[in-house]
Amino acid sequence: MALYNHAAIWDDEPELWPRGYYTNGHVLVDAEKMSKSKGNFLMMDETVNEFTVDATRFACADAGDSLDDANFSRETAVAAIMSLSNEESWIRETLAEGADQLRSSGDLNFMDQ
Repeated sequence: MALYNHAAIWDDEPELWPRGYYTNGHVLVDAEKMSKSKGNFLMMDETVNEFTVDATRFACADAGDSLDDANFSRETAVAAIMSLSNEESWIRETLAEGADQLRSSGDLNFMDQ
């Protein structure tokens, strides 16, 4: 409909028409079409409260960016929580055990760049 409207309004100016179109298909939740009647409908604020902002970002990023329907996986969100929690614990332990061994000056190496 939008392309039709652009062509109708700017009939003599096709350079104002869209050059391309991108559309999303259905949003799936755990490989099922999101639907209120199925009870698998997710609101963003509820999702953030349930899984945290970072885990929600991980799951949305993993949902897909192809022409296929996006699939928000709760399993991916839970795995992201565990992964982020483990990483935070490792960082805290590493800093607590060996903060005096960390470089604070000197030449940069390949991994620092």
